[in-house]
Formats: sequence, C-alpha cells, structure tokens
Amino acid sequence: MQTVRSVVRALGALIAVLLAAFVPLAAGAPGVRAAEGKVQQQPLAISITGMTPTTAGPNSTITVSGTLANHTGSALGGIAVQAMTSTELFSYPQQMTDFTAATATGASALTLESAGTAYQVPATVPNGATVTWTVSFSSAFYDQFGVFPVQVQATVPNGGAYVANARTFLVYWPGGSAATQPKGLQVAWVWPLIDVPQQGACSQTLATTRLATSVGAGGRLSTLLDAGAAWAQTDDLTWAIDPALLSDVTVMTHSYFTQGSSACSGRFQKPASPAAAKWLSQLRTTTAGQPAFITPYANVDVAALSHSGLDANIQSAYQLGETVAGQILPNTFGAKGTGTSGGAVLKAAWPATAASTPWC
Repeated sequence: MQTVRSVVRALGALIAVLLAAFVPLAAGAPGVRAAEGKVQQQPLAISITGMTPTTAGPNSTITVSGTLANHTGSALGGIAVQAMTSTELFSYPQQMTDFTAATATGASALTLESAGTAYQVPATVPNGATVTWTVSFSSAFYDQFGVFPVQVQATVPNGGAYVANARTFLVYWPGGSAATQPKGLQVAWVWPLIDVPQQGACSQTLATTRLATSVGAGGRLSTLLDAGAAWAQTDDLTWAIDPALLSDVTVMTHSYFTQGSSACSGRFQKPASPAAAKWLSQLRTTTAGQPAFITPYANVDVAALSHSGLDANIQSAYQLGETVAGQILPNTFGAKGTGTSGGAVLKAAWPATAASTPWC
C-alpha cells in the first residue's frame, strides 16, 4: 500500500505541475483571472500580472507583481500588500481549483503564512485610481518537488473593512543529484483499431454490412489506419488492436454472408471485399515492427469479468486473441504475441474505461 500511495502522490504532483506550468506565464493567468473576476466587483481589487521565476529552485527569490485598484468611493491610504504561501504542496488538481476559487475546506485547504516583507503603497490611492505593487520572498518555504500556492492580500489599516486577494501557483524544482530527481513517466500515443464485433455462430457470417463501409475509402477504420500510418514513426504510435476486428475483416476477404438466423438461414451472400483485403494489407505493412498490443478477443470488459469471478473467460479471451492476431499479423505482435519482435513484454497498459468505449 505504501508504494501505491507514493505513486498516487507522485502522479498528483506531476499532474499539478503540468496544469500550473501554463498559469504563471499567461497574461492574467487562469488562476489569477478567476480571483480577479471575483474581486473586480469589490471596492478593493487586486490582480497578479507577473511572477519570476515561474519555476523556483533552492535559494531562489520569488518576485510577484501586479495592480491594485480603488473602487471604494473615497481615497485610501496606508494600503499594504502581503505575499503568502505554504510549506504544503498541492496533491491533486481539484485542490488547485479549490484554492483558486477560495472554496478549499478540510483536507483540501492548505495552511498559508506570510512570506517576505509586506509592500506599503507609498501614497494615498484616489478613488478610481490603479497603482502597481511588487512583493518578494525566499524559496526557503519549499523542500520538495511540486506545485505550491501563492496568494497576495491587500489590506487597509481601518479595521479590515477592505481586503482583496489574488492567487496563483508556483512550481518548485529542488535540483540535486540524479537519484533525487522525479522520474519521468513513459507516455505513448495509443492508436486503437477496435470495432463492434460482427462474427456470430455461423461460419463466414457477419451480423451487418457496417464493417465493409468502415474499411472502405473514407470510412472510420480506413481513416484511422491512414492517419496512424502517416504518423506512426514520427510520433511513436503504439497500436492497440482487437483480434476480433482482424478476424471479421479477414472474413470479408472471401465470399461471406451477413445477417441470418441462429440456424444460419436467411443470410445474404456478399462477394469478397477488395477494400477489406487492401485494409489488412496496409495494416500488416504499417504495424510490422511497430509497438503494438492486442486487447482480449472482442475487447471484453476484463474488470467486469474479473469482478464476477470469470477469470477463466478472461484467460480464454486473451488466448484466443493471441492465436488469431498471431496468424493474421505475424510480424506485428512477435512470435509470442507480446507486441515486440524480440519476444519481450511490451510496457503498455490498457485503461479500464477503454474497454467500455463504444467504437462506432
């Protein structure tokens, strides 16, 4: 369990970094805009317009700048702008959303504390006027890789009648030896070739004619294969292929039937499909030697079967899938159906939600 928790925390931090990376550099960053949008209707309005560096390291000095507008109806003097941050990092994206919207409660709320010296606006700010401010603080608050909250608060010395806040995010990178650096995640573009299974109990018989249209010029599967073939090598695509689809398309390369009853009567005979033969040939050429993996036969819902105690059915689906795929695409999945020519297991995982996606 400790390993799982560590992975979840690491993934949460990395996702937060990816989200935060776009925030400080954007003019009126998303987090800042949300805060600014709320305070614009308030008498005292503050916004963040810049922060350097956007990624801090040890011994960094973070400088935040912005504007302050007075809409109170009268001049204000003695306004102070204070930076605030936390020694706690964001653990998951929703926590960042809660912070931006000032709706964080319970475990989602991070404890903020004053950072650096407050900036004293040097003169009285007339009603309707806007002034600039700058605050700085040290990165000593942070001791690990992650995304941390930054808030600036403007107050006036009249019992707190007027308070305004703006919020953004700061990425902290601790540096150090390679052993202490966060490990990069292996990411792949998974290109799925999956369709609704068509093969029934009757030999050389498909349920509908939909597949013939799909593999034809301009069809869904034809377009998917063309796009994948164009970008497979430059974008390092990983193919995800349902063996049932391979079997169904192979059926169409010879004279076959559609529809019919469970007794195989009332079927309609169809001639061999040149489009199906062309699609399979292109698939063999395109995926040969490329990273690829097969789903269980007919892309069955493995999670549902497992929860129902039908593990034997899962094993059968994979065994049948490996046999069918190995016969139709022998140069794609390797001698052992592993997806690599050398027989090594391909490092790929098929998300649970993908099994229930309707490929129409």
